[in-house]
Amino acid sequence: MADKGKKQVGKFTLDSFMISNYERTKNIEIRPLVHIFNIEESMLNNSVRGSVTVYDGLNILKSFPFIGEEFIEITYTDYFEIKRTDTFFVYSITDVRYSKEADVSIVEYVMHFVSVPKVYSDNRYIAKTYKFIKDVNQGLISDYVEETYKEYFKNPVDRSNKKIKTKEIVVEKTDGVQKYVIPNYSPEETMNFFSRHAFTNSSDSNSWRFFENREKYYFATYEYMETLAKNNVGYGANQIDPKLAAAANRKETPIPIFRKSDEPDLTPERQHELMHEFVSIDFSYRVNTIDDINSGSYNRITYEIDVMNGTVSASEYNHRNKYKEKKLKLIHTDKFLDDMVTYKARNYVMKDYAAPGATNGYELRNFPYYTELYNAKSSYFYHYERNKVPATIYGRNSIYAGSIIDVELFETGSKTDKRKIDEEKSGRYIIESVNNIFYEDDYTQEIILTRSGIGA
Repeated sequence: MADKGKKQVGKFTLDSFMISNYERTKNIEIRPLVHIFNIEESMLNNSVRGSVTVYDGLNILKSFPFIGEEFIEITYTDYFEIKRTDTFFVYSITDVRYSKEADVSIVEYVMHFVSVPKVYSDNRYIAKTYKFIKDVNQGLISDYVEETYKEYFKNPVDRSNKKIKTKEIVVEKTDGVQKYVIPNYSPEETMNFFSRHAFTNSSDSNSWRFFENREKYYFATYEYMETLAKNNVGYGANQIDPKLAAAANRKETPIPIFRKSDEPDLTPERQHELMHEFVSIDFSYRVNTIDDINSGSYNRITYEIDVMNGTVSASEYNHRNKYKEKKLKLIHTDKFLDDMVTYKARNYVMKDYAAPGATNGYELRNFPYYTELYNAKSSYFYHYERNKVPATIYGRNSIYAGSIIDVELFETGSKTDKRKIDEEKSGRYIIESVNNIFYEDDYTQEIILTRSGIGA
């Protein structure tokens, strides 16, 4: 455990910054040349990426040389003395310049890197049919995701003999047998296609994402990530720092609590406590009534056109009724919603499937859950975007994109000795993205939080 009387909040140690050539036959340690680098991960991105600024006084840019086909292996230890190693592939070198106008002895440049499977999968394209095959799969989209990940992301790296460890993938099980023809998509495009069409009865939002964080790959909904955080020993990445959980005063669950304090005390004795406080948190967006009126974010209707039978069926959705006092805290009053927010966003789809349970008649595909996905999912993502909260915390290696945290904030203006919890802003949040920023020996994480779909 870090000595809270001696160690400064947010400090980390860069143990190694090793670069090797494509063949892995030579390498060079550039740790002394690195002053700033970052690693970005997001539930909106299929891969982890980052960049490093190098101050090169040894001419290794040309002598090594660096040509955008190198591997980077970064080893670093955070405040809690948790060490991790990440391996990436250099794909671009930009901003090459002299560090100072009058000094040509040091060249500065930026190396951009990305997770290794991204490179190995990007030169492949998928043109195949995914369907139920007895003794091979159950015909579920979740089965197709695991098959695609193994064939196009994991196996190519394993077969490359580059001695690079690949990550596991966590896949939430989908509902409904499906059959799809993939028309020459990249592996990432295929995964995104599956996320758009995936459905499960256990999720109100069906907010499927295929993403990578520093720990694993995921194909899951936001609700499932919360389930992982509560049921497993971890924050959605199956890991936990017991010291962090204990310091957050949470014994029954590993989900940590973060607070915002106005206490001016920054003494050495408070450094450990500061690791569990926000450096900053910004609730800049509250409401945009005009957008709410015009977007159809509260009311949607999907029309299914049955050409064969010459009929049209409609399925309506009311977001207020679905989520009231359950998942989201909606700003508007019921009276205002009844009077002003009445526009229904419309979707039109062709009914190209047989009714569930039908034993005869035409059938071009399995039941695709059109109304569930077009109605609830679209409304959910609208409100999801408007529940985002940017914040900054001191960095630690046990927080990832997809992690779950609890936020406790006090009401503005409440007296210090009788402070009330701000019920509107406090609660459970999911971390959508993390930009891990390492500057000299300081480690901070710029995060985007949202509470949509995972807690009240």
